Amino acid sequence: MEQMLQQILDKLQVVENSQLDMKKDIQDIKIDQAEMKTELAEMKTELAEMKADQVEMKADLAEMKADQVGMKAELAEIKTDQAEMRKEVAFYYGTMMKKLDEVKTELSSEIKQISSVQKQHQHVLEIINEKQ
Repeated sequence: MEQMLQQILDKLQVVENSQLDMKKDIQDIKIDQAEMKTELAEMKTELAEMKADQVEMKADLAEMKADQVGMKAELAEIKTDQAEMRKEVAFYYGTMMKKLDEVKTELSSEIKQISSVQKQHQHVLEIINEKQ
């Protein structure tokens, strides 16, 4: 009987040890669960930050696109102005070349006239020299 009681006590001790081990395992699981909850909260915070960053990046991208549209409009305006300037330069260049041709013609005519007058003077001088 003593032996039976000892066996019962041993079995009870084994059960008690098993319960203690289970309680320890449960405690470890609770600690792990608390850590996971903390990590999950941190992940949620990081996710919220990422979403906020993404919204900000989208806003920046939209602003950049708007700036790009503005720059394209300015570029088109510059091209238009440049085309106008080229037309004006071509007009003034053409006008200047016509004026240069006119001046050349006038100068050529004046040179011919001066040459003619010089020949007449030369002829008069020759006549004067002959009479002397």
